Amino acid sequence: MTSLHTIFFNLIQNLQGFSIAQMAHALLLSRNQTEEDPSILHKTVPFLHASTRMQFPVGFGDRQKPPSNASQPEDLCPSLKECLLYQACVFNFGNEFCLQDPLPGKRKNMDLNITCIKVETISCHSC
Repeated sequence: MTSLHTIFFNLIQNLQGFSIAQMAHALLLSRNQTEEDPSILHKTVPFLHASTRMQFPVGFGDRQKPPSNASQPEDLCPSLKECLLYQACVFNFGNEFCLQDPLPGKRKNMDLNITCIKVETISCHSC
C-alpha cells in the first residue's frame, strides 16, 4: 500500500517547473437547492482568482470569465488567492480555511479548478 506521503512527494516531483496560475471555485448545488432558494444561484458561477502581476496566454485554462448574462460570481473562499504562483498549496479545506461558511446550514460541495503553467512561459510585470 502506498503511503499518503509517497503520493504527495510524487505529485510535487511532477509539478517541478510549474506554478499555480489561476484557481476557480464555485458551489456544486442540486437543482432542488437552487429551486428552493433561487437567491443562491449566483454561488454556482465560478469565481476566478488570478495574479494581477502576471500576464498569461489568452484562452488560458478551462474556467474563463462567466458570460455577461451570468449572475455575478461571489468569492466563497478568499484564502485561495494566497496559493497563486506557488508550486504547491497544502491546506485543510473548510469553513475555517475560507474564513466563512458560503451556505450556512446547508450541505455543500465546492468545485475547485486549479490551472498550472510552466514557469518559463510566465511574463512578469512589476514582480
